[in-house]
Amino acid sequence: MHKIWLPILTAGLAIDRLTKGWAMRAVAEAAGHTFVLWPGVIGFRYAQNTGMAFSFLTGHQLALLTLAAVIAVISLLIVILNKQLNASLRAGLTLISAGGIGNIIDRLVYGYVVDFLEFLFVDFAIFNMADVFITMGAVIVIFTLLTGRDVSAHTRVDSGT
Repeated sequence: MHKIWLPILTAGLAIDRLTKGWAMRAVAEAAGHTFVLWPGVIGFRYAQNTGMAFSFLTGHQLALLTLAAVIAVISLLIVILNKQLNASLRAGLTLISAGGIGNIIDRLVYGYVVDFLEFLFVDFAIFNMADVFITMGAVIVIFTLLTGRDVSAHTRVDSGT
């Protein structure tokens, strides 16, 4: 099960790149307008984010944010390759890595991160699929660490104590 990280990483990156490419072509043309996907729930609105996930640290030094993200992703990938890591932690960390890499690519290529998903029921930052993967991965990691469960195997995680 330890080799599942590569398909997760590849799929996450593919989904992120494809959806951002679509947003840059289709959604950006209607600058400032929201296309409603599900009335009252979610829509598409193009935005260029110079900060981190969910517009955190907007306007800060691009090189600093990119360097921090690269260091974080490399660190996560080193941990992911640990064969003793359970499948849930590996999957969660891989989702975080996929999202991080997707946003790093944007920063390096465009100088900003392409965002396009907007909740319509709450005043919240516009985000992208990379941000979704980062959030999903964090939820999986936190759940696994708090409960001691490997959700992929429905077994208790050995804490080594």
